[in-house]
Amino acid sequence: MYTRSLKRNRQNRTNYRKRSALLISRRAFITVRISNQNVLAQVLTAELNGDIVVASAHSRELTSHGWKGSLNSIPTCYLTGLLLGKKSLVAGIKDAILYTGKTPLYRQNSFYF
Repeated sequence: MYTRSLKRNRQNRTNYRKRSALLISRRAFITVRISNQNVLAQVLTAELNGDIVVASAHSRELTSHGWKGSLNSIPTCYLTGLLLGKKSLVAGIKDAILYTGKTPLYRQNSFYF
């Protein structure tokens, strides 16, 4: 007999064991996405209707703060995280958990630490 698995598990998007532990903790969590050109970081909270974005920072925002370097490098990741931290403090988030999902950060696209 064939047992069908969950859709997001089949698509290799969600690790439900990590996700359930994250929801039980009832704390905000941070997701980081590193593409070939940019870095995106978000602080989210889990609600019944879905995850709500509390604060977000993108590496393209660094150019308005005077950054002239690459938008996809380790210093850019640090500065994007610093910008996200400042935005999340304004939003009232004092601590959060890093949530990587199915893929660890060092395996996203072609960017390696």
